[in-house]
Amino acid sequence: EDKFPEIILDGFIIMPNHLHGLIYITDMDLSSYTNDNSQTGEHTGSPLHKIIQWYKTMTTNEYIKNVKQ
Repeated sequence: EDKFPEIILDGFIIMPNHLHGLIYITDMDLSSYTNDNSQTGEHTGSPLHKIIQWYKTMTTNEYIKNVKQ
């Protein structure tokens, strides 16, 4: 929610090797996400992949940092 103010993280549960979460995307300007996605099959304007990509990057970086310590 700090990185993406247009989302609301509702509930989540941490499993042994993954997690489940509910992300609500609120009203937002989709113009920065809109492009021709006809070849990729992605929904036009969908920022969900960017949110997940950022989360996975940050958790991987945190893991690597803690392993080195």
